[in-house]
Amino acid sequence: MRESHLPKLVGLCSVSVAGLILAGCAHTTSRTELNQFQHAYYSKNHQRADQVSKSALAEDKKQKDAPLWNLENGVNAFMMDKYKDSLVTLDKANKTFDTNFKNMEKAVDKVGAATYGSAMNVPYEGHMYEWVLTNYYMALDYAFLGDKQDARVEFNRTIDRERRIKDVYNKELAKAEAEFQKAKQKNASMANKMVAGMSSLDSELKSKFSNLEQFSAYNGFVNPLVNYVGGLFFANNGDKGKAMDELKEVYGVSHNEIVGEDLKNLMHHSHEKYTWVIVEDGMQPTLQEYKIPSINFALPTIQDGRSFHDSFKIVANGKSENMGVLSNFAIIFQKEYQATLPAIKNRAIASAILKTGTEAALKTAGEYAPGYGGLAASLGGSILHATNKASTAADTRSSNVFPNTVYLGRVDNKSHKFSIQIDNLHKDFTLAPCNGKAAAPGQICSDTNNIVFVRTFPSPKELNVRALSL
Repeated sequence: MRESHLPKLVGLCSVSVAGLILAGCAHTTSRTELNQFQHAYYSKNHQRADQVSKSALAEDKKQKDAPLWNLENGVNAFMMDKYKDSLVTLDKANKTFDTNFKNMEKAVDKVGAATYGSAMNVPYEGHMYEWVLTNYYMALDYAFLGDKQDARVEFNRTIDRERRIKDVYNKELAKAEAEFQKAKQKNASMANKMVAGMSSLDSELKSKFSNLEQFSAYNGFVNPLVNYVGGLFFANNGDKGKAMDELKEVYGVSHNEIVGEDLKNLMHHSHEKYTWVIVEDGMQPTLQEYKIPSINFALPTIQDGRSFHDSFKIVANGKSENMGVLSNFAIIFQKEYQATLPAIKNRAIASAILKTGTEAALKTAGEYAPGYGGLAASLGGSILHATNKASTAADTRSSNVFPNTVYLGRVDNKSHKFSIQIDNLHKDFTLAPCNGKAAAPGQICSDTNNIVFVRTFPSPKELNVRALSL
C-alpha cells in the first residue's frame, strides 16, 4: 500500500527540495561590490565608484538591488557635479521607493517573501531615511541646475514623505506581528523559546541605544538637514510661511542656535543677506549580521559609523566660531532601526519556525516511507537543512554614502571674506556682489543668500565644496 504512494512522495520531495535550493541559491547582493564602491567613494575616486555601481546594475539581471545602486550612483554623480546624470539615476530609485511606500501605506504584502530563502533575496525596498534623501538630492540637483520650480516640487515631496513615514511603519509593525502569530500557531514552544533566548541581544541593544533618550526630539523620523535646507529654500523663494514651519521643526529637534536666529529673522522680515555653511562629515552607520545557524535565525544589527574630523569652525572678521550640530545621522539611523526592530525580529522568528518545521516534516516522512522513497525524503531533509543553514541571512543592505554628522555655520554677507576650517584643512572665500552673474572661483555672492555645501573625506587633503545662490 505504501509502495503505491512512492512516486508521489518522491516527486513532492524533489519539487520541494529543488524549489528551496533555488530560493537558497538565489541572487544576493555582492558585499565585495559594495565594499569596492565604498572604498572608491571615500577615496574621492568618484569615477571608479561610478563604474562599480553601473557594473553592479548591469550584473543584477533581475534588478533586485537596482534601487540601492541607483541611489548610490546618483549621490556619487552629485559629488562629481553631474547633476543631470544624478537626476536620471535618483529618479529611477525614487520611482521604486515611491511604489514601495504606497504599497506599505495600503498594507500591501511585500513582493517575494523570504521565508524559505535569504532576506537578501527580496527586492530591495530601501530604508525610510533613504527614501527621504532621494528626494532631497533630487531637489539639490534641480537647484544647482537653476531649476527652482522643480527644486521646490522635490523639497515638498521630501518633507511630505518624511511626515507620512510614521503611519507607514505602524502598518508594517502590525503586518509583522500577524506573521509572527501565524508562525507561532505552528510551533508555540519554539517561538516562546526564541523570544526568551533573545534577552541577551535585547539587553545589548538596550545598552547600545541608551544615548537615544537625550535625542527624544528625533521623533517621527525627522532629519533636520532636509527640513532646514528645504526651509531656507522656501524662505528665499516666496514661501515664508512654509519656511517658518520647517525651521520651527528643525529647531525643536536640533536646538541649534543659528536655526533659532534664522527663525527670529524670518519673524521680523529681515532683509540681511547670509551665507550658510553645511558640513557633512564622516560615514553613516551600516548593517551587519547577527546569526544563529543552528536554528536558521538571522538579524541585521548596527555597525557604527565614524567621524572623519573633530574641529569645525568659521573664521570671519578675525573671529573664529565653532559650528554646531545640525543633524545627527547616527541617531536617525538608530531611531529607524529601533522602530523597525520588532518587525524584523518577528519576521526572523517566523522564518526560523517555518524552516525548522519543514526540515522536521521531511525527516518524519523519511521514517514512514521505507526503501527508495524513504531515502529520498531523508535526503531531502538533510539537503534542506544544509540549504536553510546556507540561505538564512539577514538583510544587511543599505546605503553607505551619507554622513555621520552634519554641522552648521553662518556668515553675515557684510563680511569681506571668510574661511571654513576643518581640523587642519581650510577653504577661503571672498564676498563680493555678483549683480546677477555667476560667482568667480573662490567668490561668494554678497548680494544673494547662499548655502555652501561641504563634504568631508578621510583624506587629510580633500574637501568637496560647492556653493548655491538661493
